Amino acid sequence: MNKSIDSVISRLDGFSQSYHRNLIFRGLASCLSVLLVFFIIICVIEYFSFLNSTFRKIIFWTYLSISVILVVKLVIIPVYKLFLSKNSPNEKKRVAKLIGQHFPEIEDKLINILELNELDYNSRELINASIDKKYLEIKSYSFKAAIDWKKTINYLKISSFPIIFILIIFFSGNTGFI
Repeated sequence: MNKSIDSVISRLDGFSQSYHRNLIFRGLASCLSVLLVFFIIICVIEYFSFLNSTFRKIIFWTYLSISVILVVKLVIIPVYKLFLSKNSPNEKKRVAKLIGQHFPEIEDKLINILELNELDYNSRELINASIDKKYLEIKSYSFKAAIDWKKTINYLKISSFPIIFILIIFFSGNTGFI
């Protein structure tokens, strides 16, 4: 196999791994913040209103079901996609389109390289030369720069507010509230 196509595929795989890790991290931060805010709301409702056991059961099962739904949707599905994406034949084209959203000038070249690699003609030298030419045009781009870690850091900042609120209550010694 051609060194250029090996390099493109390994760079696409590296981007895919980083992209899915970013989604998992963002999902964990979002899940944590939503569940903590919901927990604080439930504690406030319970603290200020004296609910009977039926309402407490409803609140408990509602919280538990929302927790399961959020964890599955925001964490488990991206983890599953991370492991599933390694063996998927269409993953490389999907990743090339994701990179193309950030670098529109190389999307067609990436997809063209992948399609040329799938061709099975006798003139493999001509295909390899075309792949090498297109690879030289996209070689300078860092695919991992297409991952928006700043947005993930913003998710983390937002999720820190409920954690700080619970820690303030915990260290203040007010144990009657939570």
